[in-house]
Amino acid sequence: MGLHDPHTSSLLTRARDRWSSWGECDPRLDVCPDPLELPEIFTGWSPGQKDDVLQGLASLASPTGGDDIAAAGLLAWLLIPGAARLAATLSHLSRRIDEVVAAQLWIECRSWNGGPKVAANTLMRARGGVLRDLGIREDPAWSVTSLWDDQAEQTCAETIPSPRVDATAEVLLREVLQEAIGSDVITGDQRDLLLQLAQTADERDVRRAGRGNAGLLAEQVLLDVGRGQGMHRSSVRRHAARSLSLLREHARRAGFEATA
Repeated sequence: MGLHDPHTSSLLTRARDRWSSWGECDPRLDVCPDPLELPEIFTGWSPGQKDDVLQGLASLASPTGGDDIAAAGLLAWLLIPGAARLAATLSHLSRRIDEVVAAQLWIECRSWNGGPKVAANTLMRARGGVLRDLGIREDPAWSVTSLWDDQAEQTCAETIPSPRVDATAEVLLREVLQEAIGSDVITGDQRDLLLQLAQTADERDVRRAGRGNAGLLAEQVLLDVGRGQGMHRSSVRRHAARSLSLLREHARRAGFEATA
């Protein structure tokens, strides 16, 4: 996309030239004299404040809004840290992962259709597009990915592809839950329980015991975790199923379609 050097990028030069006029039309963008200052400014802002700016840019970039490719370029530039992490997370899937991620990021920056959490959901959809482009099918229990943290970066989680890659369920789930915690989708206690279930399922080499649950609700897994927690397996199942339901709903709202 030619965005890595903001001082030589033609798109970002246009964005800088138009920045003041954008701010006059949309108060959300009237926050600083130069848009290249945004990454530094974002480090001291709340997620909501950052998202306001990104929503303004996404609206300008969308063909149904301002249809401005300079705004899309600026939005993509701001999301480069997250895109880089996404590419690193998926690097085992393709030698050309950087260009695949860059292409999908651009597509998503140009096709925003409204809603909150622009950074998180743009990267989530880009990730889904990358996996589809590479012909990799996702498990619906893992169809959640990572989001914008307080340093305006992303931690991008990896779903379990088919066939299974060489990574443990615990590592995968930690990446997924990083976003869910930050977005208040689940609590820390719910996260810890799912991590225990994932680790136990991985140790027992459980794969798909139970439709769409990646082995997390297998009977022996529930029994083992229940013993360690002093809980009946039915209680473990209930709490875990609730957490997985919240994750699935979050993924659905973000635009993913669950696969069987």
